[in-house]
Amino acid sequence: MFGDTSYNVSDFNLQPKFYLRLMSAFSCLGFPVNLLGLCVIFRYTPEHLKTIRCHVANQQLWATLQDFLLGFCIAPVFFLPMPAGCPTGFFATLSIPTEVQFCMAVLVMCLSFSSVSHVVLYKWQLILPNHHLCKLPAKLKMAVSSTLYFSVPIFCIFATDLFENQQEQKKLLAENYPIYEPVTKLPNSLVFYLPQFNKFTRFLMVFGAIFGFHIFLIGFLTWSSIVQKKALEKYLTSETDGNTKQYVKEIKVQLAVMMGTLLKPGIFIGLVIFVHIWNAQELIESAFFLVSISGLINTISMFCVEPNYRQAAKYLICKALGRDRGEKLSMDGVKYRTNEPPTPVNNSQVTILET
Repeated sequence: MFGDTSYNVSDFNLQPKFYLRLMSAFSCLGFPVNLLGLCVIFRYTPEHLKTIRCHVANQQLWATLQDFLLGFCIAPVFFLPMPAGCPTGFFATLSIPTEVQFCMAVLVMCLSFSSVSHVVLYKWQLILPNHHLCKLPAKLKMAVSSTLYFSVPIFCIFATDLFENQQEQKKLLAENYPIYEPVTKLPNSLVFYLPQFNKFTRFLMVFGAIFGFHIFLIGFLTWSSIVQKKALEKYLTSETDGNTKQYVKEIKVQLAVMMGTLLKPGIFIGLVIFVHIWNAQELIESAFFLVSISGLINTISMFCVEPNYRQAAKYLICKALGRDRGEKLSMDGVKYRTNEPPTPVNNSQVTILET
């Protein structure tokens, strides 16, 4: 099972119709839902989130682009354990080079991942009291968050070295593993194969190390936020305590969503490549499908965790359908009259909770 093909290995399904239709359907379904989330963030951000509204919107934007790009525009089919794949989405019909699609997918996934770390860092800073040792000044906080934000995607520049000698790699792969011969004949397939330690292996190792650091950072910030909340519970006012609980809940949910839709599928795909697990195409497709809808799951979890966003989304949907919206909660919890919309946040009329 590991590393050889001496036993029965199933042929690859070059056009897995169910997987591709599922990707396309959820991409088309998730795009308007993600845009709804982006609209709600910009127009109806609640009081306790107003200081990081742009950061949350930035995360939502990259998550929306990631879902649409991976599920509809690229829709890759993987032929692992050897690093090989083929895009079958909308960009393939436009004859956009596979190398360009690969770089776009990696870049957008990296920026989406970095934006989560960016938001969690800002929420953690809001929880910390002003006298705390880790409380950063505004300029230093901007510098640290910018470094974290661009530390992942900047290495994508070196991905261009991976595409050298594609014909040679395809020929060598087909000779050593005849099962890959139909894959290598696909006009837009991409293969990373050399028997020795190669650039793609280094790329995966660096990619995994950087992502691992961000996962560790988010986990640490989550733990620190919980500890800080417990330490300050008896000193907080009821309003500040409620906001702090909300921050901690949102950070926990973001960590859970990231681990469930990005980390675990990514680890599984990496194990398939490094351990050479054969006959796992369906499992790989399931894992990547989770990655391709991570933005949709994040948006749904945002509506579940944040009641103001949920009520605002319900109001906008009912308004678009021309139905009775019922009573709506304002950003400060005061009920509006029937069918009266919530008032978008006016930054000139509110005070900043933290600086």
